[in-house]
Amino acid sequence: MLIVYRKSNGEILLNTGKSFVKPEGMSDYNGKLAVIERIGGSVNDYGTFRLHDINEKEKVDEILRYENYVELVIEHDAAVDYKINYNKYELDKLALEEQSLLESLIPSDKEILMAEMDLKMITILQEADLI
Repeated sequence: MLIVYRKSNGEILLNTGKSFVKPEGMSDYNGKLAVIERIGGSVNDYGTFRLHDINEKEKVDEILRYENYVELVIEHDAAVDYKINYNKYELDKLALEEQSLLESLIPSDKEILMAEMDLKMITILQEADLI
């Protein structure tokens, strides 16, 4: 796995994922070129962090599982490790669950139609002094 990041702020721009053909990931230079093709810049603007897909399988799997929550630990202008922002992950997970619950409270078209029919029926029965 190769991760390419912006040196100025540590933002991860490319994660090559797993590859059983090249478990160490593509070359640093090719990874940086892939980012440059997409967003521009020069090779010196970007740094790399590498994990071996087989030898460091647990770390690779963790990064892939929490891909949007990975932060690189940078020391002396080089990524030396990573950490997962579990707090942000949990907050985002709760927000998604909350949004899903809120959306489930919105009545369907069928439920709205049924409620309107019930209201019309009640109105008719009241006007006829049956209730």
